[in-house]
Amino acid sequence: MILTFPVNMKIVIVGGSGFLGTVLLQNLSKRKIRSVSLSRKRPHANARWVPIESYSFIRSKLRVESPDVVINASALASHPSCARNPSMA
Repeated sequence: MILTFPVNMKIVIVGGSGFLGTVLLQNLSKRKIRSVSLSRKRPHANARWVPIESYSFIRSKLRVESPDVVINASALASHPSCARNPSMA
Protein backbone atom coordinates (compact mmCIF):
# COMPACT_ATOMS: atom_id res chain seq x y z
CA MET A 1 0.00 0.00 0.00
CA ILE A 2 1.31 3.44 -0.91
CA LEU A 3 0.25 6.37 1.23
CA THR A 4 0.12 9.79 -0.37
CA PHE A 5 -0.04 13.00 1.62
CA PRO A 6 -0.13 16.62 0.46
CA VAL A 7 3.28 18.26 0.89
CA ASN A 8 1.93 20.94 3.26
CA MET A 9 0.77 18.39 5.84
CA LYS A 10 2.41 17.91 9.21
CA ILE A 11 2.68 14.32 10.40
CA VAL A 12 3.64 13.16 13.89
CA ILE A 13 5.04 9.66 14.29
CA VAL A 14 4.78 8.31 17.84
CA GLY A 15 7.58 5.76 18.15
CA GLY A 16 9.67 7.34 15.41
CA SER A 17 12.95 5.79 16.58
CA GLY A 18 11.77 2.20 16.18
CA PHE A 19 11.92 0.05 13.06
CA LEU A 20 8.54 1.00 11.61
CA GLY A 21 8.77 4.64 12.68
CA THR A 22 12.21 4.99 11.10
CA VAL A 23 10.99 3.64 7.75
CA LEU A 24 7.96 5.93 7.83
CA LEU A 25 10.05 9.01 8.68
CA GLN A 26 12.59 8.22 5.95
CA ASN A 27 9.82 7.95 3.36
CA LEU A 28 8.16 11.16 4.52
CA SER A 29 11.50 12.96 4.38
CA LYS A 30 12.09 11.79 0.79
CA ARG A 31 8.71 13.26 -0.12
CA LYS A 32 9.54 16.57 1.65
CA ILE A 33 6.65 16.15 4.09
CA ARG A 34 7.03 17.85 7.48
CA SER A 35 7.37 15.19 10.13
CA VAL A 36 7.96 15.09 13.85
CA SER A 37 9.08 12.08 15.87
CA LEU A 38 7.76 11.65 19.41
CA SER A 39 10.04 8.93 20.76
CA ARG A 40 12.27 7.99 23.66
CA LYS A 41 15.38 7.93 21.46
CA ARG A 42 16.52 10.24 18.67
CA PRO A 43 15.24 8.84 15.35
CA HIS A 44 17.62 7.62 12.65
CA ALA A 45 15.69 9.58 10.04
CA ASN A 46 15.78 13.27 9.19
CA ALA A 47 12.92 14.55 11.34
CA ARG A 48 12.41 16.96 14.20
CA TRP A 49 12.63 15.05 17.46
CA VAL A 50 10.52 15.60 20.59
CA PRO A 51 11.66 13.21 23.36
CA ILE A 52 8.86 11.44 25.21
CA GLU A 53 8.94 11.89 28.96
CA SER A 54 5.65 10.15 29.83
CA TYR A 55 2.36 9.06 28.31
CA SER A 56 0.62 12.23 29.46
CA PHE A 57 3.45 14.19 27.86
CA ILE A 58 2.44 12.77 24.46
CA ARG A 59 -1.04 14.25 24.71
CA SER A 60 0.26 17.70 25.61
CA LYS A 61 2.84 17.64 22.80
CA LEU A 62 0.20 16.62 20.27
CA ARG A 63 -1.78 19.72 21.25
CA VAL A 64 1.32 21.88 20.77
CA GLU A 65 2.35 20.29 17.46
CA SER A 66 -1.20 20.38 16.06
CA PRO A 67 -0.50 17.77 13.36
CA ASP A 68 -2.78 16.89 10.45
CA VAL A 69 -2.01 13.18 10.93
CA VAL A 70 -0.76 11.10 13.87
CA ILE A 71 0.68 7.65 13.22
CA ASN A 72 1.24 5.44 16.25
CA ALA A 73 4.25 3.25 15.47
CA SER A 74 5.18 2.71 19.11
CA ALA A 75 5.67 -0.78 20.44
CA LEU A 76 7.04 -2.73 23.35
CA ALA A 77 9.60 -4.70 21.35
CA SER A 78 11.43 -6.61 24.07
CA HIS A 79 10.24 -10.21 24.42
CA PRO A 80 10.95 -10.34 28.20
CA SER A 81 9.08 -7.04 28.68
CA CYS A 82 6.12 -8.37 26.69
CA ALA A 83 6.08 -11.54 28.79
CA ARG A 84 6.09 -9.51 32.02
CA ASN A 85 3.46 -7.03 30.76
CA PRO A 86 1.19 -8.77 28.22
CA SER A 87 -1.31 -5.92 28.27
CA MET A 88 1.43 -3.56 27.04
CA ALA A 89 2.56 -5.83 24.18
